[in-house]
Amino acid sequence: MQYTPGQLRDAVGLSKEAYRHWRRVLTGFPAGKNHGPVFAPGDVLALAVLRLLTDECGLRVGSLGTVSDRIFEVCNETPWEVLGERVLVIDIGKRTCATRGKTEWVVGDNAVVVCPMGPLIERLRDHLVRSSPRSAGRTRARKRARTGALEGRVG
Repeated sequence: MQYTPGQLRDAVGLSKEAYRHWRRVLTGFPAGKNHGPVFAPGDVLALAVLRLLTDECGLRVGSLGTVSDRIFEVCNETPWEVLGERVLVIDIGKRTCATRGKTEWVVGDNAVVVCPMGPLIERLRDHLVRSSPRSAGRTRARKRARTGALEGRVG
């Protein structure tokens, strides 16, 4: 499944302005020029990780440009089922990103950010399922059914 820029922004919680800025400064950002579905699920996950780094860790998105390509690679190469059981270890100074088991020690020369992937993947899955066209169609049908039932009682 592929996602449109609007679906990606909605899933990750980016404004149009932030999306445009991130597209300019993040080297790993997929090149999607049109409004059609061009983003893979791994792209959505990578941007969610980057959003987490800016919001919860206070990192500037501009400082993540050098490691963003590696984050996109890992999120697109590794199935979500595998990533959900692992942590992402990001070393911005060395421009590296790798997965590790939840219980593996992380040792290095620099400060690293450790991002547990399971909770992030669950939130994204939940959001993407709720916002899918099939889900939206079911919601509209339920609303029509309730509205029709109410109209029937009134008339």
